[in-house]
Amino acid sequence: MKRILIFGSSGTVSKALINQLSLFGNYIIYGTYNKNLPILPKEKCFQLEIGDLDKLDQILEDVKPDITFLALRGDFEKQLIFHCRVAEYQKEQGGLMYFCSTTNVFDGSIDKPHYEDDETVAESSYGQYKWNCEKELKEILSDRVGILRISEVWGKNSPRMTSLLEQLAKNQGISIYSNLYMNRTTDIVLAKQIVYLMNKGMTGTYGSGLSEF
Repeated sequence: MKRILIFGSSGTVSKALINQLSLFGNYIIYGTYNKNLPILPKEKCFQLEIGDLDKLDQILEDVKPDITFLALRGDFEKQLIFHCRVAEYQKEQGGLMYFCSTTNVFDGSIDKPHYEDDETVAESSYGQYKWNCEKELKEILSDRVGILRISEVWGKNSPRMTSLLEQLAKNQGISIYSNLYMNRTTDIVLAKQIVYLMNKGMTGTYGSGLSEF
């Protein structure tokens, strides 16, 4: 059985991923969290701050993951250091990494569709940060990293859905944008796509709105 370590396992995408992986029975799933406990047995959960690299090293040594999945939030600089630390471990020990990037790597050009091989046009600090992560991780792991450029993710209990329902309940205005190319997906659909990549051992760069993904 493959051992998978999910960093940021209490988030919307990670929770859906855990549920989908559990259906197969060929994965031993571990997860880290900051404040909110994930939907995993207690002995497979690790509380971890993104700045605590010593604890990160210990968790990696204890779990010895075949696959890592990174879906973290927090300080950009600390996250980048964290991601590279995990990548360096896997460069030495083997295994595959799947990194949650974003379609914001194209947010400087939102009036047309973009594809995996297009040159990135990141304008926001978030898009630029994710692009820097992509470059660093590919430099370290080469063809052993899967870059998942995720768009808007909706789920039954996702923060985005919760916020929208609260706005509607309070009769608040909802922002509408024109001339904007944007993909949307659900947590369950995205999780199924990620599991497919993991089961096949597929890496490379994928956009969540493309038929290949």
